[in-house]
Amino acid sequence: MNYDWISLCPFEFGFLHRMKILIIRFSSIGDIVLTSPVIRCIKKQIPNAEIHYLTKDSYRDIIEYNPYITKKYYLQNDLSTIVSALKKEKYDFVLDLHNNQRSWLIKLMLRRRSDTFNKLNLEKWLLVNFKWNFLPDVHIVERYLEPLATRTALAQHIRTSSRVTDISRVGFDKLKSQGREGAPFEIRYQNGKGPEVVRADAVIDIS
Repeated sequence: MNYDWISLCPFEFGFLHRMKILIIRFSSIGDIVLTSPVIRCIKKQIPNAEIHYLTKDSYRDIIEYNPYITKKYYLQNDLSTIVSALKKEKYDFVLDLHNNQRSWLIKLMLRRRSDTFNKLNLEKWLLVNFKWNFLPDVHIVERYLEPLATRTALAQHIRTSSRVTDISRVGFDKLKSQGREGAPFEIRYQNGKGPEVVRADAVIDIS
């Protein structure tokens, strides 16, 4: 089995503080859907984290029934009303996955620790106009996860730029199946440091 990236959800978390994270993605349908693995990964790795999501009201149906989102905010026309509500939340981290003038304004007014998804607009422009491809060869979901993997408590639990070589259940082989579903995963993978092994209770595959 080959995956371009993997996010692992360990058994021991060790987070005493109830982390509160705001994710911003206003549109569109496909881009909001692609944030789903990010939401799920955060919740799996920090079970007591509160994940709040801000999107346009016209896209509420996409996230309305997502079980991993604690609270949803829907932007209509009144930005000041939304910002006033968001300020009361006192977020630990704001993850801006939209990166436009409106999302920057919201972050400026919230004054909370934050990071922004790099849309690589220059690289896209060069590819479209000159066919010069400087875009990184990584999945967009990995790029969504990068700020969390380097700047939050998730850093020790997210592996990027890794390739899985084998996934098995601890204590089970192909001939033994009874009780398999309740056993943890054992994941063997390769990265720049060489072969690694880790146990996890869930594996998210977006390859």
